[in-house]
Amino acid sequence: MIYKFDKDYVRRKMRSEMASSFIMLTVIGLLVANHYSTLGAKPDKEEFLWIGVILLIGIFALSIKRFRDFRKWATDTDSFSLEITEQKLITRTSSGNSEINIDAIDKLSIQKRGESAKTLLVRTKSGALYKFEGFLSMELLAKEVSDLLPKGKVKVAKWFHR
Repeated sequence: MIYKFDKDYVRRKMRSEMASSFIMLTVIGLLVANHYSTLGAKPDKEEFLWIGVILLIGIFALSIKRFRDFRKWATDTDSFSLEITEQKLITRTSSGNSEINIDAIDKLSIQKRGESAKTLLVRTKSGALYKFEGFLSMELLAKEVSDLLPKGKVKVAKWFHR
């Protein structure tokens, strides 16, 4: 079966990212305003304050990069799909495909909130970790993947992924 991202999940993540970016930029603005008011009061501390401005500019640049990366992720979710076959989990994106053999899966952790599955963590024998969340029909996805694996490899976690 083929699974796609839930549009509501992407929208919630985008709102959350925009809110955190807004908060970061507000804090940066307040720190810059505080810097200039402090600079006017104590001109002999100018060298120390310029270090603070350089740090603030760095934080500002990182927040812009983070927002751009997230915006790219949000647009790529339209082309992302997860296909489950008897032998493989196949992720298809606009940039290519990735396959995980069922035999290579060491452990599957199903994170539940209440009765519904929220996140799947797939750990492979090579040590790779794949996290699947935000798909339509997460319960069906969790059931389908867990049915392909022996019961000893599947853990249901209600608090932390184990």
